[in-house]
Formats: sequence, C-alpha cells, structure tokens
Amino acid sequence: MKNIGVTFNFDESILLDDKIQIPLNFYKTNHNFTIQFKQQLYTNTDNKNKKNKDIRNLDTRTGYLDKFVNLDNKFGNLDTNVVNLDNFGYLDIKELEELINDNYISTKNLYNSFINNTINEHEKLQQHIKNQQLEQQLLEQQKLQNEQLEKQKLQQQQLKQHQQLLEQQQEQQLEKDVIDFIPKNMTIKIFDEMKAKFKKLEEIYNEIKSNTELKSLRIELSKKIKICLNSIANTQKQVNLTFNNLSRILNESSENLKIFILFKIVEGVLNCCEQGQIYINPKSVWSFSRLLASIDHINTNFNIIFITLLTFKTILIIPKFYYIQSNTVDTVNKVDTVNKVDQVDPVNSVNTVNSVDNERLNRLYEYPEDINEEIIYNKRLSSYIRLYLSYLCIKNDFNTIWSYYANVINSSWNNIFIQFIPCLLITILNITSYFMYHIYKLQFIKVIITILIIFLYFPT
Repeated sequence: MKNIGVTFNFDESILLDDKIQIPLNFYKTNHNFTIQFKQQLYTNTDNKNKKNKDIRNLDTRTGYLDKFVNLDNKFGNLDTNVVNLDNFGYLDIKELEELINDNYISTKNLYNSFINNTINEHEKLQQHIKNQQLEQQLLEQQKLQNEQLEKQKLQQQQLKQHQQLLEQQQEQQLEKDVIDFIPKNMTIKIFDEMKAKFKKLEEIYNEIKSNTELKSLRIELSKKIKICLNSIANTQKQVNLTFNNLSRILNESSENLKIFILFKIVEGVLNCCEQGQIYINPKSVWSFSRLLASIDHINTNFNIIFITLLTFKTILIIPKFYYIQSNTVDTVNKVDTVNKVDQVDPVNSVNTVNSVDNERLNRLYEYPEDINEEIIYNKRLSSYIRLYLSYLCIKNDFNTIWSYYANVINSSWNNIFIQFIPCLLITILNITSYFMYHIYKLQFIKVIITILIIFLYFPT
C-alpha cells in the first residue's frame, strides 16, 4: 500500500531571523497537501544567517514535530511522537490560527499607530503653520504701528520746527522794531559770549538725547538726578550729601554724558522756580544755590549751561532792556553808571508809550496781558532772579552783582520798564543787600538812596 504524505514547500528567498511569516496559500495537488512559506520556520543555529532558495520536502519516513497519520497502522491512529528539533519543525493548525490572529492584531495596532502618528504630525504641522501666520500678522501689525508712530513723531517734529521757525521770524521782526537797548557796557557782551559757547554744548546734549541706544541710560540718569534734587533740604549736611551723590554720578560718566547730566541738573532746579519749591518757599533758594555753586566748582561748563538756560526762562537775567527808540528820551543813553544817576531828572524823562509799541515790548518780555496774572508773573520772575543772584553770592561774584544793580537802576528812568523794574529792585535788595553793604559800604548806601528816589517818583 502506497503511503500518502504531506509536502511542505518553503520559500527561503527572504530570510528574516527568528521571525515567522504567515503562509501565503494552502493548496492540494493530487494526493499531497502543500503549504508554501516565504521563509524557513525553524533553522539550525549554524545555518541561521544563511539563505536557502531550495524547497525542501519532508520525507514521511523521517521524524518531524507534530501530530501526523501513520498510514502503516491499519487502525489509522494518530502518532504523536516527538522527533528531532534540530533541523525542521512546523506548527499545528490551532497554533497557526493563533499566530495568524496575533499577527493580525499586531499589524492592525502597528498600522493604527502609524495612522495616529501621521495624524498627530499633520495636526502639529497645521498648528505650527497657524502659529507662524499669527506671528507674521503680529509682526506686520507691530511694524505698521511703529511706522505710524514714527510718522507721528516726524509730523510732530516738523510741526515743532515750523513753530520754532515762526517764532524766530516773529523775534526777528520784533528785533527790527525794537531797534535798541540800554545800557551799553561790557557786561552785556559776557552773555553774548556765553551763548556762542552754549551752542556747542547744546549740540552734544541733543545728540545724546536723540541717541536711541542710550535711552535706558538716559532714563536711569534722569531718575537718579531727580531723586537727588528732591532730597535736598535747607541743612548744609543734606546739601553736601546731594552734592556728593551728583558728583559721583558725574565722575562715573563720560565727557559727553557729563554734559547731559549738567543739563538735567539745571533743568531740574529751574523747574523748582515754576511753582515748585523755590516758588513756594523763597528761602529754599539758598540750598539750591550752594549746590549749584559746588557743581560749578568741579565743572567749568556748568556756569555756561546754567546762566544760558536761565536766560531762556526770562531775558531779564541779562540786564539788557530793549525799547522803541522813538519812545525814549536822549537823556537815558547818557547814564552809564550808578554814580551818574543824580544827573538825570526823572520827571523830564517820563514820556508816553503808544499802545502798539507797548504790546510789542510785552511780547518780548512775556508780560501777561491779563492784569490779574501780574502777581504770578512777578512771583515767577522773582524766583529766577533770586536763584541767579543767590548763586552769584555763594560764588562771591559781587562784581557781576554790582553791574546788575547799575544796569537795572540806570534803566529805571523810563516808564517803558515800569512793569518789571520794581520787582527786580525788590528782589535784588532782598537777596544781596547784606553782602553788598559789607563789601561796598558807602557806595552801596548811595545805591539805596537812588532806589528810594526811583520808588518815590515811580510808585508801584
């Protein structure tokens, strides 16, 4: 009786180590059941890394691992002998089904994982693109806002320049009308020389002020200076402490930054005259004067900056009094010093000023049109004059103070200046009379008498 065997065909063209492939097909030819695999299921250790393209047929007479039918047995019982495992082995149907099911589940999970990862990556990519678009929109909006701000700044600068040009034209026109001033002496030229030097310092200040890279440093320095000036008091100890702090800031700065700091110190002190500490409490002017004089002692540029900025606040710091020539008598120009005051007849010097010329002079001296604002004007003017004269007293610059006395008094005999001369004279006496008397003695007494005559014939 001929034995009927089962033939297994293995395709070993692609060999993956220790991995089992699912059979591609099951087919039956004649009396043989054939199963074709892509690779060998179980290989010997020595041949593990070798590929075998031959199809090997299992001989029915040799042992193999699995249940098989022994056709020689007439009862057809199953023979469950376990044979040598070194060469080949194959799985039974149940294990094969389990293997197929496991591979199906693993493959499904793997593909699901691939799909989920791909979807996640796609969503991340879309979110990244959206974020980039939003960032681009924000950048464009910010750029547009910056351009608008720059445009506004440019327009403001142009408007400011236009206004300054108009003011300069008005001043030039006014200078044509106000063709002369009194008195004419060397003290006026000193201020003119200061303005020429001041322009160079102002250029350095404006350059630092417009430098965007120094913005944070400028803000920090301005805060430090403001804190120092706000902490000043009437005690010499506090003045010295404030001076030491400002001196340290100056020493730690470059030459150009020192110019910026000096400007900020002067601007901070001058703001106290605009309804600030000096405006409210006139006695506090001495603390500021001692501080300013100390700074002038360590920096030669300070005096030029301080005096020039002070003249920008009020031109009466300079004893240079403009007038309309047609409205001034000739006798005024003949008075050059205090010693010649008694040669002038005050009554004959009074003349009438027409309203047009008076209005021009008021604009030049920034005198208020409303009579109710005269008190504020005089108080503000007094604050600046007090600061200037007390600064000169601390510096012992009494020659300049005497020149200021002489120029004011020699200009007092014309009623064109009657609006501010009384305020100047009262402030001068209040600040300097003690020092001037101890220095000039009898000469200063003559000045006092002259001032009394002025107030007698020109009552306030």
